[in-house]
Amino acid sequence: MVGDDKLILNLGWDGARIAGVTVASSRRPEVSRVLEGKTPEQAGRMVPLLFSLCGRAQETAAALALETALGQSPNGEVLQARERRVLGEAAMEYLWRILADWPSLIGEAPEMETLAQIRSRLRQAGENWQDFSQRLESFLEQKVLSMAPSAWQEMGNVELWAEEGKTAAARVVRQLMAGEGAFGDGGVALMPLPETHGLLREIEPALRDQGDFPARPTWAGVVRETGALARTAGSPLVDALRKQGGNSVALRFVARLVELTEMPGRLRKETENLSWIGAVSPRPNWGLAWVECARGLLLHQAQVEEGRVVRYRIVAPTEWNFHPEGPLVRGLQGVTAASEGAARSKATAMIQALDPCVAYEIEVYHA
Repeated sequence: MVGDDKLILNLGWDGARIAGVTVASSRRPEVSRVLEGKTPEQAGRMVPLLFSLCGRAQETAAALALETALGQSPNGEVLQARERRVLGEAAMEYLWRILADWPSLIGEAPEMETLAQIRSRLRQAGENWQDFSQRLESFLEQKVLSMAPSAWQEMGNVELWAEEGKTAAARVVRQLMAGEGAFGDGGVALMPLPETHGLLREIEPALRDQGDFPARPTWAGVVRETGALARTAGSPLVDALRKQGGNSVALRFVARLVELTEMPGRLRKETENLSWIGAVSPRPNWGLAWVECARGLLLHQAQVEEGRVVRYRIVAPTEWNFHPEGPLVRGLQGVTAASEGAARSKATAMIQALDPCVAYEIEVYHA
């Protein structure tokens, strides 16, 4: 969100392992209440201004929630255009992390010049999604994978690709799979793919009735992990690696690459079977929208009465993954660390694997 929102991770280190983990957040989920009292049109324009990242996803979720509350149903062409915008934004977010942030994990410099060139070329494509997808495919081949995305998907051996280390992304995955990222499975269940019945049964009542739900969300009372790993868990490559090493840090990085290689095809596909956006009205004048974005499941709930928004709630992906009992906390608890520096490095890798939408600090104390 806008402002100085930050996550502060406190690690208790006992000389051999991470013995205590707590996460505090200055994020203010209740900020969405500034939308209350506004007209739907005013609220829709304000939502992207409240967030510094994933503006397209936030804008789309707001439009869907407000339209549904008003009893409006956009046609399939409009919905498909919105989903493509969300997918295109997610691809840009992934490229930012892979080129700007991942190299630091192995002591390499960020590839900012390459990233700037890619972002400029993709923006030039605008909403010509055929052109956008072709450019994205080319960049993935040249700068991220060292092979065509389709070939990467079919190779069946991500370890061999990583071992060759032809790109920074491959070298990062190589180091993580060699042991640096062989941790992080705290037993937190993955988020199910969103569908109307489940959201109406498990999410809508809690979001409506539990005041702290936006800050501490659960699915059927259970903390969940959202994001690329949850969405790609059924893919053969991810499934095979999960069976070998569980929901590790390394696997979360691989899952992001798996999803990124699928995006050019998704952007080109002509279909009204939407998988990244949706909305439902649980009762008159209410709308619940969901949008998958780079970091996971985003929820917007709106109630509109007599032309004014009387209630608005937002649950961002960071609230799922950085929940006080969520995958970050449970995935770091008990992890071996020979030094304070090692504890900090492992926490950094775990945070990057889950990718919060705000800044973060890590503080280590002797447990």
